[in-house]
Amino acid sequence: MKHPEVAALMAKLYFDETTAKAVLIRAGYPVHLLPLFLDASSFWTSGIQQMELGLGAPDTLPQLIALTAATFQGNPEIQAMHAKWSGTTPPRRPYTEGPWHTLTLVGADLPNEFLRVVREQVASDAPELLYTANRQCSVSVPDPGRYAARLRQRIHEAIQAYAPGVSLQVTYENHRFRPYLYSELTVYGPDTTPYLLQSVPSVMTPADIADAIVGQYPHDLVSTVVDAETDDGRERLDPGKTLHENKIKDSGKLWVSARASAGGLSPDDGSAPIRILVLATEWFSAHGGLSTVNRRLCQALAVAGAEVYCVVLSASEEEQADATASGVRLIKAKRLFGSSEQEALSRRPRLPDGVVPHLIIGHGRITGRAAAVVADDHFDGVPRLHILHMAPDEVEWLKLDRKNDAGLSAEERMKEERALLRPPAIAAGIGPRLRDLVQAELSPFPNAPEPVHIDPGFDTDRTTPRTPPRGRPVRVLLLGRMEDRLVKGVDVAARALANAVDLLGFDASRVELVLRGVPKDEFTEVRAAVHAWSGKRSLRVTPRSYTVDSEELEHDLLRATLVLMPSRAEGFGLVGMEAIVAATPVLVSDASGLADLVREVVPDEVHRLVVPVTDDEEKDAQRWGAAIAAVLRDPEGAFAVAERVRTAMGKERTWLMAAHAVLRMIG
Repeated sequence: MKHPEVAALMAKLYFDETTAKAVLIRAGYPVHLLPLFLDASSFWTSGIQQMELGLGAPDTLPQLIALTAATFQGNPEIQAMHAKWSGTTPPRRPYTEGPWHTLTLVGADLPNEFLRVVREQVASDAPELLYTANRQCSVSVPDPGRYAARLRQRIHEAIQAYAPGVSLQVTYENHRFRPYLYSELTVYGPDTTPYLLQSVPSVMTPADIADAIVGQYPHDLVSTVVDAETDDGRERLDPGKTLHENKIKDSGKLWVSARASAGGLSPDDGSAPIRILVLATEWFSAHGGLSTVNRRLCQALAVAGAEVYCVVLSASEEEQADATASGVRLIKAKRLFGSSEQEALSRRPRLPDGVVPHLIIGHGRITGRAAAVVADDHFDGVPRLHILHMAPDEVEWLKLDRKNDAGLSAEERMKEERALLRPPAIAAGIGPRLRDLVQAELSPFPNAPEPVHIDPGFDTDRTTPRTPPRGRPVRVLLLGRMEDRLVKGVDVAARALANAVDLLGFDASRVELVLRGVPKDEFTEVRAAVHAWSGKRSLRVTPRSYTVDSEELEHDLLRATLVLMPSRAEGFGLVGMEAIVAATPVLVSDASGLADLVREVVPDEVHRLVVPVTDDEEKDAQRWGAAIAAVLRDPEGAFAVAERVRTAMGKERTWLMAAHAVLRMIG
């Protein structure tokens, strides 16, 4: 073997099968003759020997070294080797000519497939593979201009076909230098434990490194201390700049601590991703479905490549950790003594220095008013998206706790929503029902932007086929905030379940109605009301308090043979959506946005899922009773239907699609 030093260095730099084979193919090595990968050393020894014997083009070995020098620009060994082979002088620093427009795939080892997809989408062979790391690769592209978000979406959809069921992320960035890899970095955690990181992208920031090492930092990663070890001691790094911009050397040493502030971000205006500022009241869903939509949309926007900042009134350590793990930065609203929640949300949020959002999002009248104030007073000219979550004219009439006239309350709340929806705001509705309402409300404004259509996502990692729960009693589940019992149709469920028991000839005690979401001081009252509505005191009724514990809610769904959503008015119906995602049989009211979406996506299954609510007590009891009896009579068949519906909905409606719907209006 003439060049053992080449094989040894390649084994050090390309130590995993995917990256090793990818670079050999790029260098011109015949794909069908690639060596068997048992370990990096034997793979590269065999590959280099074959090239020395003439396998591949004459310049395959020099091309391999040149490609590796470009990928690991800061590694002195490969730079010296490249200089020797090419007769040039090794560069003192990685070259920084720019701009470099890049698309990066995270989540799967598909470098060659990703390069092919990018070239197909831009209709050019100009894109080149910049680097391949563990489950990540980056490709250069011609300047996409204002169509960057659209291009990223198309490429994400195309590459996803190569990894169905895998959560992939595609991001677009514009760098002032050619992205490359550090062969290795040693990072010391807060307790001085050393971690060896290999094939580290130069576009990572010290904040990214800290998050990877510590895992659960306070939500504002800009506060993380990251130092580099230099000849003159430790030097504090800018956590918002890239490792390259911080002048980190290959094989360098970094020290991470969470004890003090490391300064503010200094974003590069030419390379900043789309920044979105979202106003919410909470991260976890202590107060219902609006918070669930907000959290999942924020998470999807982050996955889609946006830089997401979410303002909340307060956040526990658990909420901060959850948001950080999702790529979302929680920002606590500045609340002075005696100020209201709206006043706190309306103040200028404490964003990192230099960060200006490209879009501000408000949710209904809950945070929409504050979003309008923030946009108008603090970020003049930044577009605002107002998302409608409910229809006051439908819901207010059915609430039990209204001191004022229901009609007056509905009028006032709808008037507020109209004011927030109208131009210059960009309007959106959650699901088909509210989308149609938004379009109707914007009729007086012919020049209003087209409303954004946001359908909640049904994508899930759960793919195990479901079977009916074993044992007794048979559980029928109704989820929701039960203080609005008439809105949620608890009385409809009670009468219908009694009718179903009669149709089946069951003893009423054989069936248990679980009510998740009952106020803690109303258990006895709600239980008595259900018995009165059903006319069967032997019916097992189990009130359960409202919870934000996702595991507990998931277990509720997995224990249930059937979920009911007999709402009299439901803008969308997240409860029914959760049941579909869990592949638990569900019956939903036709007075819901979810029913409309089911009609759009799985029209053949509508008769098995959607049931009318008419407020004719006898007819509703009979229709819903018959539908409930059909499920309880054949639970195996009902679960098979639920599995088909979950698969179809999960394919056609995902949270990432919802995020792209939002991003398209920017790009």
